[in-house]
Amino acid sequence: MEAVNTIVIPRRHEPAKVVEFKVTVDDVVDKDTPLLTYEYRVKVDPNQPVSSDPVLEQALRRTIDKDGYMKKREYLRSPLDGKVTAILGRTGEVVRHGDALLEITQPCGHDVVFNGLCSICGMDMTRVDQSGIDASRANINMSHDAKGLRVSYEEANRLESETMHRLWKAKKLSLIIDLDQTIIHAFASQDPSFEKWLIENYHGPNSSASEPPTALPDDIGAFVLPDGPHRYYIKLRPNLREFLEKISDMYEMHIYTMGTRHYAEAVAATIDPGHRYFKERILSRDESGSVTHKTLRRLFPCDTSMVVALDDRADVWQWSPNLIKVQPYAFFSGVGDINSGMLPPTTPIPRAGPDTDDNGKEMDTDQPEGRPEPTLSDNDHELTHMLKVLTQLHQNYYAKLKPSLSPAAA
Repeated sequence: MEAVNTIVIPRRHEPAKVVEFKVTVDDVVDKDTPLLTYEYRVKVDPNQPVSSDPVLEQALRRTIDKDGYMKKREYLRSPLDGKVTAILGRTGEVVRHGDALLEITQPCGHDVVFNGLCSICGMDMTRVDQSGIDASRANINMSHDAKGLRVSYEEANRLESETMHRLWKAKKLSLIIDLDQTIIHAFASQDPSFEKWLIENYHGPNSSASEPPTALPDDIGAFVLPDGPHRYYIKLRPNLREFLEKISDMYEMHIYTMGTRHYAEAVAATIDPGHRYFKERILSRDESGSVTHKTLRRLFPCDTSMVVALDDRADVWQWSPNLIKVQPYAFFSGVGDINSGMLPPTTPIPRAGPDTDDNGKEMDTDQPEGRPEPTLSDNDHELTHMLKVLTQLHQNYYAKLKPSLSPAAA
């Protein structure tokens, strides 16, 4: 796919006068080929020499005007390889940085780059010319897990347009979901007896009262990460499975977490073992580029009009209007978000004291020191409420969608 590039003078040299064009239409040029000469003015310090050559110093001093400026000439060189397809400026014209002087067309637009190489023509796209212009236009990372993949704004816009029409046809929106304290609560332990203690103290919503449990309930998963000493316990927020099942009919879901890639994939396998809801749409801190902020434009760089985010923290999103903030979920008392080490602290969630029940009465606990005390009665209903909110938002969007943009028309 051809790419047409507009050539302008550097901003630091404006205003400048075009002196002479060195190329004509249909000339094939290489990177750094002189395209034209231009003249600009530079302020001269009267206390500093202009040249180390005394004769040249005198000659240059005579060119300084009454305002203390001296004229300089330079080549405007091509920042890329291609063919000159238009000369837009005129000799003698005074131009500024935004004024187009020439057009150079490349046979390949290098719209998709992987690990520094154009995926279309194979050219090395890591070169940068002296004016700081990238040889590649592909500078947008919008993939979930490919760190070296970059696309141009035009390619990103084309990909998003395809996604938009696909979602319209399926009558869906995009939903970005945080993990920790939004749809799960995690605790990491090196205590080999913790799991036994947890089984004895929390029986889950579907346990049988007649038989003592012998394994973790089905709303708690556990795993060990590669080369890690901790065993992670993942408590699903109440009604999570029903929430994901119903939301999947209305939204295409993405995970966006401050956790590592290994952690995100392990949690996804716990909450979505059939790989039905999130598929490969997982973005962790290893790929996002930040451990303190999240942005919709990391996944949707051109258009966020069909995107909703669900998170327990608004500050990491810079209070984006696309965000629906949920109440933080805390099952393991005294344990917050285990992946928020780089984030500012939040206000602790009020709870009963460690040795009292909800009515303030003392409790007899055999809990070892330093072990989180599970909230044995898990009566959180936030996801039930969020299901209603997101359902209404989805209905409102498609009720207001223009007929020409309706799923039937798409």
